Amino acid sequence: MDFEAVGTKRKVQLSKLDEWCDKAYHNSKIYKERIKRWHDKRIKKKEFTPRDKVLLFNSRVKLFGHGKLRSKWEGSFKVISTSSHGVVTLQNDEGMLFKVNGHCLKIFLEPKTPLGMSPYQLVYGKTCHLSVELKFKAHWAIRRWNMDFEATGTKRKMYLSELDEWHEKAYHNAKIYKERTKRWHDKRIEKEFASGDKVLLFNSRVKLFRHGKL
Repeated sequence: MDFEAVGTKRKVQLSKLDEWCDKAYHNSKIYKERIKRWHDKRIKKKEFTPRDKVLLFNSRVKLFGHGKLRSKWEGSFKVISTSSHGVVTLQNDEGMLFKVNGHCLKIFLEPKTPLGMSPYQLVYGKTCHLSVELKFKAHWAIRRWNMDFEATGTKRKMYLSELDEWHEKAYHNAKIYKERTKRWHDKRIEKEFASGDKVLLFNSRVKLFRHGKL
């Protein structure tokens, strides 16, 4: 019950707590400065020239809300001018000019066909704003495209006939499995009742959520 000693001890504890807070703040400040120096050393300088086509990174896109296959890179945009401090002036398809940070851009590499059009544009008749990897996949798919329609039709008919055969086999195997399971189950049913026995009747139509859990 010595309040003076308790008060003195509490003051000492508070002063120690303030010292620990100051040390933690100082250490976090040193850590942030080191991380910033480490990060700045690894930033690669991006150089763009006028008339380049680039993609703009949109960090506000939520992939789960807009579809799994939507890319965070928007574009393509045309480079109009660049500055020494990293600001790049872009132009969209509508002719609108705007300025962005150069670190949010990357070069747009579009594969071309002998007709001078992208594979996506060749198939669907409009430009593609998907990622470069998907465009290359579409390009190679078109290169492997079989243009012999008669041979393709014959091959497709063979695939369909094989698929029908697999369906029939699956149906037959499922029927055999159900019959064997029924025989196995019927062998193990053993219920014998005598006259005068009291029994319970199972009501499969009862819905527990409507009549109560108990």
